[in-house]
Amino acid sequence: MSPWVSNPMQTTHIAADTAETPAAYSMRDVARLTQTSERHIARLADQGLIPGRIKGLGRLVRFSRVAVDVWLAGQSVQGGPSHV
Repeated sequence: MSPWVSNPMQTTHIAADTAETPAAYSMRDVARLTQTSERHIARLADQGLIPGRIKGLGRLVRFSRVAVDVWLAGQSVQGGPSHV
């Protein structure tokens, strides 16, 4: 195989890994993680209380998975999410 042609098996493997662990959480994902409503998460995001906000097209909002995971880990160390 030519070094300029990618291995199709490797590409499939990478795509499968990416599909299993997205780089961003949806509003619904964060609501489930914090055991609150999506509306409450939207309010917190509008106030800038949830880190890693990624604004998409129109009303689409995502949150950086790493930023939210770190935020939640920090909140649980302090005795639970204080803003939720």
